[in-house]
Amino acid sequence: MGLYENLLIGICTLAIWSLIYRENIFYRYAEHFYTGFAASLIVVQGFEAVKKIAFIPLMQGELIWLLVPILSIPFVLFFFKKTRALYMIPIALLVGLGTALGLRGAIHAQILGQVIGTMSSMIKGTPMGTFNAVLITIGTFCTLSYFTFTKEMPGPLKSIPRVGRLFIMAGLGGAFANTTMGRLANMSGILLKLWKTEAIYIIAGAAIIIAIDTIRNRTK
Repeated sequence: MGLYENLLIGICTLAIWSLIYRENIFYRYAEHFYTGFAASLIVVQGFEAVKKIAFIPLMQGELIWLLVPILSIPFVLFFFKKTRALYMIPIALLVGLGTALGLRGAIHAQILGQVIGTMSSMIKGTPMGTFNAVLITIGTFCTLSYFTFTKEMPGPLKSIPRVGRLFIMAGLGGAFANTTMGRLANMSGILLKLWKTEAIYIIAGAAIIIAIDTIRNRTK
């Protein structure tokens, strides 16, 4: 990237991060710029997708794609009071199709796949593989027992849901740590990129502005 691209990236990044210091006009401008750019990008990508997926095949004789412009008309009718209710028809269709496709993928990947993986043989080729398989099986059973509310487990069986709670805490903690590490890696990558480009001058200017603002606030 050239000089102007690097400077623009540095200005926008530091303007967004300036909210950490306090609310300011630079952050508001960067927020509005990002929102407007993202909205325009979505509109352009949506138009290109409709043109590629629907209009080009329609021009080639695939009349089934006539449903796309027909179902898009109620979205425009939303802006008229008397026909506003018609836009719920394509919304209901989209929500229904999206829910069905999402459930199909979720059931196969998150339920059936995990059940099949859990029910597989616990004897693996390596000791560590066998240990992992046994740990997954025990953790699955204990976690499921934690969500059994129909009847309280008597006697020593009470410890099984408690072990399941520990597995849940470990899983949520690992997921949170993974998310945090991903965000930190992203931030460190941005900082390294800013440090190696012309944006370093923007960092110096931002530091001077923050120092002047801090001194001014203390003298008030």
